This record gives sequence, structure tokens and C-alpha cells, in this order.
Amino acid sequence: TQWESEEAFQAWASGPAIAAHAGERANPVSTGASLLEFEVVLAVARTDSQA
Repeated sequence: TQWESEEAFQAWASGPAIAAHAGERANPVSTGASLLEFEVVLAVARTDSQA
């Protein structure tokens, strides 16, 4: 998030809107990780053996 000025940020930080961000932290969606790989083909050229 970007504020227009330092004053705008300070007004938000000291105002009631910050209360929406002060609740309990949610549990993580996942605790494990797995790597998925995808190969993206952008172009395919025809070779002589495909004729």
C-alpha cells in the first residue's frame, strides 16, 4: 500500500481504520512446500522429418 504522503499514513495509523488490521493472525494456509514445474512452449518449428 502506498499513501499520498507521510501525513496520510500517520492519519491512517492513528485512526480507527487500523483496527481492521489488529486482529489475530490467521493460521498459514499450508506448512509444507512442493515444487511444481511447467515447461512453456512459445513456438514450435516444423522439421524435415515431420513432412
